[in-house]
Parts: sequence; C-alpha cells; structure tokens
Amino acid sequence: MLKIVPTKLNPIQKLLASPFEAVCPELSKWKVLQACPNLTKDCFMSTKNRLGFNCVADSLDVRTNHIDFKFTTHSGREIKHYKPNLADMVDFYNTRGFTLERDLPIHDEPSPNMERIALYGLLDKKWFNGSLFTHVARQNPETGSWISKMGRTGHLIKHGLDDLAADSGFGTVLAVMSKGKD
Repeated sequence: MLKIVPTKLNPIQKLLASPFEAVCPELSKWKVLQACPNLTKDCFMSTKNRLGFNCVADSLDVRTNHIDFKFTTHSGREIKHYKPNLADMVDFYNTRGFTLERDLPIHDEPSPNMERIALYGLLDKKWFNGSLFTHVARQNPETGSWISKMGRTGHLIKHGLDDLAADSGFGTVLAVMSKGKD
C-alpha cells in the first residue's frame, strides 16, 4: 500500500538544503536550463517561498511540506524512499479526485474549470511494472502553460507540456489527469 509521508523542514534544514542556492540562486537556474534545453530564461517564476516542498506537494497546492512516499508490503514491512511507478501515482491521484484523461493533450490549451496534472516518467522493463515516476507538473488553468516545482529547494518554472527534455531525467509525459474545480 502506497502512502504519503509529509515532512517539514525546520529553518536550519532549509538553509542547509541548498548551500549553493543560498549564495547564488542563478547557479541553480543555470542547472535547470542545462538539463532542459527546450526551456528559456523567462521560464522562471517567483522564487519567493519556494523552499520545503516538491513537485508532488505543489501539484496538490501544498506549499509547506515535501511529500515523500513509503510502500508497505503485505507482510507490513515499510520500504522508505520508495520510487513509485506510474500505476502507483495514478492510484495516488485517483484518491485525491483526479481521473485519467483518455488522450494526452496535443496543445497547451487553458482549462478554466479543470485542475490538470501531467505525470512524467521513464519506461523500462527493469523497473517494477515497467515505469518509474519522475515528476509531476500542474497546468495553469487560465494560460494553459504548465508549472513545475524543480525539487525541494528548486525554482518554480512555467513550460510547455513537452519542454522538459526526455534526456534530462524527467522522461516523457506518461499520463495527464484532471478533476473539476471545487
């Protein structure tokens, strides 16, 4: 059974989480642009209050916790730092009201009455169930652009659905899920 484990960073942990960013946030921007060559310098959004949460937390509109995963086997043994696959993440988001869309969107069109997320991953038979979840992005319902949180201490960026290059470690979009706005 997959469950989330929210963890909060105290102020000292936040400071120590990324010593290079504390001194030079431009260095981490450079790393993002090097990893994802399809992005441009104007992809970076506000850097205010960006510490202590990751892309999964951001997709659920949680800005205070990093969401990690644990997997409990049938015998009750917990596997910490479990790397979920696509099926795990679809189940995870299903329990939060999201449903799979039948077709991946071809265009980044606005969806004002929907919350949409894109699940990124890598496909390979060596991983459990043939996939490895790597990232989630949420869509801005007004503009249609996608927003990603780049790690616990990383930047918020805006991008097109396919702008995160497959060779950057994010893989490709494996699924898009949506739910109606409250």
